[in-house]
Amino acid sequence: MNQKLTDDQIKEWAKLLYITHSESIKNIHEKTGVDEAQLRDWIYDGKWDNFRKSLAATRKEQLDLLYDTLYTITARLKTNEGSEDLKDIEKIQKLTASIKNLQTEISTGEIIEVAMAYLEWMKTEAPDAVKTETLRLDRFINYWDQK
Repeated sequence: MNQKLTDDQIKEWAKLLYITHSESIKNIHEKTGVDEAQLRDWIYDGKWDNFRKSLAATRKEQLDLLYDTLYTITARLKTNEGSEDLKDIEKIQKLTASIKNLQTEISTGEIIEVAMAYLEWMKTEAPDAVKTETLRLDRFINYWDQK
């Protein structure tokens, strides 16, 4: 069964490729057949770059970096006991404060990840409602991003 995608479905596919898979405009053009100029318009009008950047800076990635840095400083201090530097102690305090903030804050990227998973689930639960839910989630994400 070979079903033709609607224009909205192609646009959502392009958006998914651009935002979550970091595909180039050329690759998206090759996969979807959408003109590159049209893709650029969609990216600009839909502010897809903002969403792409948000995903690149997800809380998990930031937390991993902070924990790695904290571990490195702590390990260095343990091997050089007695030579604790006030700067290292201040760095540890700042890192732990940043970690605490990130553990309570929700990023736009995380909201997009959850929205994408929700839409995938919706395809099996209520395929006819996916288009409406996609539009609703896009509005919500834009609202959240402007807070």
